[in-house]
Amino acid sequence: MSGAPRIDFYSNFHKGLRRLHFDFAVLAGSTDPHDAAAVEHLRVRFRQIVHVLHAHARNEATYMHPVLARHLPEAHASLELEHAGHDTELATLQAQLDRIATVAPENRQDAAMTFYRSYNRFLARQLEHLAEEESLLPHLWERCDPSELAEALGRFKEALTVEKLASDWTMMLPALNAPERHAILGMVLAKH
Repeated sequence: MSGAPRIDFYSNFHKGLRRLHFDFAVLAGSTDPHDAAAVEHLRVRFRQIVHVLHAHARNEATYMHPVLARHLPEAHASLELEHAGHDTELATLQAQLDRIATVAPENRQDAAMTFYRSYNRFLARQLEHLAEEESLLPHLWERCDPSELAEALGRFKEALTVEKLASDWTMMLPALNAPERHAILGMVLAKH
């Protein structure tokens, strides 16, 4: 529907996700597999990523997927399958990461490289998935009444806790450009 305000569920948060993934990929490649504290730090950071990805998938399933199911049912079905596959991939990655600390010292470098390469393959699929979700926006703007998107976004905002908002902004804001940060600040100030 042309001329309507364009509600974008994806882009800003996805920029934050990409930043999170890229930073972690660098950390995974640079972590000394023989340094127990460094490997534990990597494990903590990976659990944080898993937590963020699960929360994001739940939010999409709760607020965005019902809209997609009504207006773009084939895309909705495809995204649901991809989200289900992410859980399996994340479990495999967790097992590979845990293995680094449990194998014999002479095998840790190989175990670390296995995890690093697997994570980067997962990251490549994640980047494609994020781009696919973002590519649906113009189709939604054409087919969906703006009030339906506004209602879904409103329900999402109502469910946000202060802790979740702070966590999301910590991840997101460094990945955004100045106009995007300004728009977010404007929304916050408009509420007070």
